[in-house]
Amino acid sequence: MTSPRTTLFLAALMGAAGVAAGAFGSHMLSDVLSPGRMSTYGTGIAYLQWHAVYLFVLSWISMQHENRAFLWARRCALGGILFFTGSLVALSLTGISLLGAVAPIGGTLLIASWLLSAWGARQLAN
Repeated sequence: MTSPRTTLFLAALMGAAGVAAGAFGSHMLSDVLSPGRMSTYGTGIAYLQWHAVYLFVLSWISMQHENRAFLWARRCALGGILFFTGSLVALSLTGISLLGAVAPIGGTLLIASWLLSAWGARQLAN
């Protein structure tokens, strides 16, 4: 499930989903959501877009230089994107504040992914 090719494919789908969700938000939600909830939605979509690019590049590098650090970085990135973006978008659309408690889990996974990528890159340099 977390082969470099699979995560490359998923990253591309996430990028497309981010563009679609951004357009949907700006055209359909801007008059429906409060400014605060719209801001939360925008933050979720921005993180989706940036991390889709990150996951795409990480997957591409992993196809050339596979190591365990990159494998776990991809896994953490996938989970982080889903938890962080998913919770912020769901929070903004539903107003259920409990969903905000999920975002730090996703954020922690994203930080771990970046650190694992650094570790993997360091291993390549040696």
